[in-house]
Amino acid sequence: MKSTDRHRFPHLLAATCLAALIFSSHASLAERRVSREAINAGRVSVLTDGLSTSTGRGAKAMLSLARAVSNVGQLRVLAIAGEGGLQNLRDLLFLKGIDFAVLNSDVLTHQELFGPYRNARTHTKLVTKLFDQRIILFARDGTRDIRQLEGRAIGVIGADGPGSLTAETVFRLLGITTRIEPLGRAAERGPERLAKVDAILVLEEELANGAVSREELAGLTPLAIPMTAELAETYERARIERGFPYGKTIEEDIATLGSATVLAVFNWPTTAARYDSVTKFVEALF
Repeated sequence: MKSTDRHRFPHLLAATCLAALIFSSHASLAERRVSREAINAGRVSVLTDGLSTSTGRGAKAMLSLARAVSNVGQLRVLAIAGEGGLQNLRDLLFLKGIDFAVLNSDVLTHQELFGPYRNARTHTKLVTKLFDQRIILFARDGTRDIRQLEGRAIGVIGADGPGSLTAETVFRLLGITTRIEPLGRAAERGPERLAKVDAILVLEEELANGAVSREELAGLTPLAIPMTAELAETYERARIERGFPYGKTIEEDIATLGSATVLAVFNWPTTAARYDSVTKFVEALF
């Protein structure tokens, strides 16, 4: 081998290795791109109420649904723990990457009455009802009619939660002025905090999840919420049966309201990139 060939060979080898490395890098990048696109194909995200209650029926339903219909490369459902209540509606309207959310159906009426998202109904669509739950109003002795709560303090589990929005909506539609008082988490409240309210309004799901204890309700009596034409546009008729296990025993059935927990979708236009994936999910759901 000539001297010049001996000097040229290492450079040739280095160039060959560099070319192979570049080709390999480009191939690896292309493979990753194809894999990323395939995995993201058909991806939709569903905001549950899991942060407010991970054991709630809404969170459980969405997790089960995600497992049932997900198929990587075709349809991928990501269930994301949301805060519930008004926060879920806000995130459905404005948070990037959120397609669906678990909501209580009266949140849209609440926003039409109070804001700030007064046009939320035009930007969302109802997909399906997940379940119904009763609205339970507990009052102190001596309160026999809901209108006696005019000007009184109504306790709810948390600020901006589903129960708080329901309380504000129900009393506004009834034309009864009240003061809504969030009671906070169970660990934060004591007898003195409960003594400051004249009644407590809770959703049946909050009772089931232990957000308020039997002991806290022991001195209160379930109070009827009569249906009106205004309420009928948002709620359904329901009953609290004699012998209801929370609060003081009632001797006969009383009327109350039923609220639906629903799955709602952002109202994507047909030209939007997310529209096809959202449609696939709705088709799989039904």
